[in-house]
Amino acid sequence: METIEPASADPHTEDKFKTAIAETREESMEFEKSNDVDFRMYTDESGNNDEVGAAAVLYKKGWLTPIDQRQYYIGPRKEHNTYKAEVVGAILGVWIIFGLNMPENTKVSLYTDNSSLIKVVKKAKSTSGQHLVKKLRESANNLRCKLTIMWISGHSEVTGNEKADELAKQATEHRSSRLATLPV
Repeated sequence: METIEPASADPHTEDKFKTAIAETREESMEFEKSNDVDFRMYTDESGNNDEVGAAAVLYKKGWLTPIDQRQYYIGPRKEHNTYKAEVVGAILGVWIIFGLNMPENTKVSLYTDNSSLIKVVKKAKSTSGQHLVKKLRESANNLRCKLTIMWISGHSEVTGNEKADELAKQATEHRSSRLATLPV
């Protein structure tokens, strides 16, 4: 049984991070291509073979290979859903960013292919899984860098998004990153 609180965040508190959702699939891909940030984080989930996993992968501006990545096996689909995994993927991404202790002027875009996650992280609701959304929001607000959480169309051949998808699928095979590198 899960206890659901009436509100998970003070509506009068302004978030440090920003969010953006493109109007179309093409617009999301074009903006990602032209986005001039210092780092790009891609997060994803997978519900494969009745198992659920999540992943995050970080790229530095101009680099073709990731500088860091995490994946986490969440559990069987009968106990966990892919929405929960999307939130866990974003938490993994913020965890990686936090560990790098980036200066305040560093610009980071965190891309997710789930627009519902972006909407709920800015406007908390009393729903199942809110403890994870609350953790994501708190963690994002504690970063020193300038973070924007953005929507990217899934399965659109964006390199970072495809890599996050691949890692999330691996996570469904009970393949998690080392426990010491994962959030508590």
